Amino acid sequence: MIRRIYVLPLNPGVTTEEAADFVAAFDAADLFIPGVLDSHAAVDLDSPTVVWEMAFPDESTYTGPYMIHPYHVATLDNYLLGDSPERRSHDFGTARYSLLERPRALEEGIRRIVLVNIPEDIDVSAVEELATRGDGAVTSTFAPDDVGWKSVKGLSWTHVLEQGFTDMAALEHYLRTPDGMATSTRDGFRTLGVKARAVRVLTYPFKLKPAGAVPPDPPADAPLLYTMTARTAPGDIDTFIELLVRHYDPALARVGAELVHRWRTCEHAYRDPEIHSTWRLPSFTAFVDFRSLSSAGDDPSWNRFVLRGMPLVKSGTRRFYREV
Repeated sequence: MIRRIYVLPLNPGVTTEEAADFVAAFDAADLFIPGVLDSHAAVDLDSPTVVWEMAFPDESTYTGPYMIHPYHVATLDNYLLGDSPERRSHDFGTARYSLLERPRALEEGIRRIVLVNIPEDIDVSAVEELATRGDGAVTSTFAPDDVGWKSVKGLSWTHVLEQGFTDMAALEHYLRTPDGMATSTRDGFRTLGVKARAVRVLTYPFKLKPAGAVPPDPPADAPLLYTMTARTAPGDIDTFIELLVRHYDPALARVGAELVHRWRTCEHAYRDPEIHSTWRLPSFTAFVDFRSLSSAGDDPSWNRFVLRGMPLVKSGTRRFYREV
């Protein structure tokens, strides 16, 4: 079993409604993607950061079906990718650890996640002992990030302390104890003999869903239409179209995408002109290949488009369709 925590800082200017939509999309992942368990998303109580927690039965599920599932490609990535007009998070970080069985000892309460970056040669036995005590915590686990697959960003956090409390009163009591103070800051970890490079604490309410039916497997891969609708200021529309033609179209063409059409709204008819582009792709898998190249920084054309074109986008949508 793999436990994973995703840390997603919200972009400046994201509204309350947009943040709620973001949270709801990630929270619902286990209703759509087979193999995703106990999906829950919430906003950190102390910062504009979405925390998404979940579990996977094994690493092959994590690196396989989950990564290429249509809900991941079309909905989750919509909020994260640099070429999405609906991007709500400018960065992300992950922390994972392995465990023997599914952790559901506490169904609802307050989650406290402490992410720590610790040099390899540091003895962490004092923190391991502290986690077993769990003074006031119903659940308390301290573990290294020992999952084999790593994102292109590498490993930001080497260890995770994950705790569950019944309510805020229980958490506040814990934070006043020596253990709570020791696991709240870098100086606190030093009192345990652990010189951490960095420490980040995230706290949020959680409520796990009742066990339900396993989501169905997605249909067999087939051709699809990928569309991007972007709204810009009137003076930016020609530049944006030029960047699409010079950089984005060639990047998509490398995975077999073909431009079907590109429309723009009539001149002087709208305050924010709109550009609608549609490409035909051979499959969702082809788009996953495109995403992998771009997220790894291996496609200069995609990078140029994101750096030069996306700052011109005021709003828009990104959608996938089947021809009927």
